[in-house]
Amino acid sequence: MIGCFFKSLTVRHEEVVAVARDALAAVISQSKLQKELLQSSLRPILLNLADYRKLSVPLLQGLSRLLSLLSNFFNLTLGEKLLEHLRRWTDPEALAKAKTFRPGDDVKIPCAILSLFHLLPPAPDKFLTELVSVSLSLEAVLPGSTALGRHWSPHREALVPYLNRHAKETVSHLLDRITLPADAATKERREDVAKAFRYLLSLVRYKHAAEVRDELARQWQPLLQRTLEAARSTTERQVAAQLRYQGVALVHGLCKLKPDWLPSCPDVLQALVQIWSSQERLAAEEQAAMPLEQVREFKVIAKCFVSCLRHQAKALGDEIGDGHIELLFLMLSIFSHHTLVAYDFLKLFYLEEVATGYSVAQRVACLRYFLRFFQSSRTAREDRVQALQLIALPMLCASFAKGEGEAVLSKEVIATIVHRLLGGDMLASYDEALRIELLRLATLLIEHVPEQLVDHRKELIKFSWNHLKSEDTQSKQCAYVNVCRFIQVYDTPPKIILQVYVALLRTFQPDARALVKRALDILTPALPSRLPAGDHKYPTWIKWTKKIVVEEGHSLPQLIHIWQLVVRHPALFYSSSAQFVPQMVNSLNRIGLSPNCSTDNRRLAIDLAQLIISWEMQRIEAASLPTTRPASTGP
Repeated sequence: MIGCFFKSLTVRHEEVVAVARDALAAVISQSKLQKELLQSSLRPILLNLADYRKLSVPLLQGLSRLLSLLSNFFNLTLGEKLLEHLRRWTDPEALAKAKTFRPGDDVKIPCAILSLFHLLPPAPDKFLTELVSVSLSLEAVLPGSTALGRHWSPHREALVPYLNRHAKETVSHLLDRITLPADAATKERREDVAKAFRYLLSLVRYKHAAEVRDELARQWQPLLQRTLEAARSTTERQVAAQLRYQGVALVHGLCKLKPDWLPSCPDVLQALVQIWSSQERLAAEEQAAMPLEQVREFKVIAKCFVSCLRHQAKALGDEIGDGHIELLFLMLSIFSHHTLVAYDFLKLFYLEEVATGYSVAQRVACLRYFLRFFQSSRTAREDRVQALQLIALPMLCASFAKGEGEAVLSKEVIATIVHRLLGGDMLASYDEALRIELLRLATLLIEHVPEQLVDHRKELIKFSWNHLKSEDTQSKQCAYVNVCRFIQVYDTPPKIILQVYVALLRTFQPDARALVKRALDILTPALPSRLPAGDHKYPTWIKWTKKIVVEEGHSLPQLIHIWQLVVRHPALFYSSSAQFVPQMVNSLNRIGLSPNCSTDNRRLAIDLAQLIISWEMQRIEAASLPTTRPASTGP
């Protein structure tokens, strides 16, 4: 009966196999099997194992079930025999001559053999090195394999339980294999190192290789010594690049599945910071000749930093220190250099997670550090621009949207921004890109915290007014947006308001269209209160609008620019509609009926016609009210 159970373990029917295995397990749990009975029952299976040509997947699966039940009965000789069979599968030509295997057995049988080793008595010193080498050789004969090895294979997956069982020895062995001394940096040696590196990296990334991953995390010192530190000690540029990337990739693999690991290893984090800070960003033409993996090195480092920052922000809460914020600002430098690699993920991290996800206390700490960072003489101009674009401005916008502006901006912070960033000795050294971002910052503050800026109005208008004379179009128009926001919020001399309004009406060039539109949309609703008509029938700003239409309306772009303003603010111009309707009617033909006019012009012509009708209907309705009201209230 027991012999029948043993024989049934190797059949192809899963139901029979399951019943036989359960029966054997029950027998073994109740009584110890006699040695003679075991030998006679196992002899057919062991005889088939003696010849590699008699191997089959059911046979090896049956052996796996036996090993799980009777592992103490087998010795290391079985492992040596299985290794011998594995080596035969590294020679596909010899297997083809045997003509005894089915299609697919060239992969299934080696995988079945490899999956047996974790069931044998532990002997990592005897089998580990050979198994890794044999599995690499088996991968080399698979279709699509390259000289640098594969990223993954079924052979590697079958060996994972064994590698997990001996994780410490596995990590030590593979770290030793990826060591690349400068005096041995031949092409063949570099290829062997690349294979071992990919092997270890694939295990780190594989979700079921947790023991190997945890062991590598514990062995972070050897990891540093054999990769990042070894890269600094060699003078061979190519060798150093390969070692450096291997270390960075392994650290990143750990970060993805163990996000709490890098924050707990400051030495590893500092090593990445040193690489980021010391290596010059490669020009695009230099990167084109490099392997893709090495070109992506800084992207991988950035992902490690993001993982670390993300974990720290959640774990530390409001207690984030300067180290966290310094790392946040350190990454900004990547956007100041030309590169073949896209860093969109990093921008999204700044704009979405940092700007909107950080707490009030975290944002306050970041803004205070930003002020020190901006004023430091060691900070590059480009980094100041990126700090404004990706950290300071998005944080302030998010704070204002949540109603937390006053909590984030203290009097000291506002005073520093006005006196040190928008004024002071540094102002003369700003380039146009930085001036534009500072104008955006000042405009944002005026819009959302005008009460806190009352004492700084003189400095604010001085900063923006000086930029109205800039030769750079974008800087000049950003200054106009700033001044318009200032006029909207604070009392301003009428002469200045009219000067700004007329200048914007006459600015119709395409390159300034978006900012001019924004400036006018801010200023125009404030004109009735800032420039009232007084004793005159029409206010001054209406007179100047008509004056430009009449005197400069021969320029079609100028005319379109003004009519677009009127269409966007019909209620503001309704009381003076009689001043514009005749010119609007006369210009319809020029704007929308010419054969070569654009779609936008045709749309504007339709809007003008609709506006004229709307104004007329509004006038008729208003005129009828005095006559209908007495009739409805009379006796």
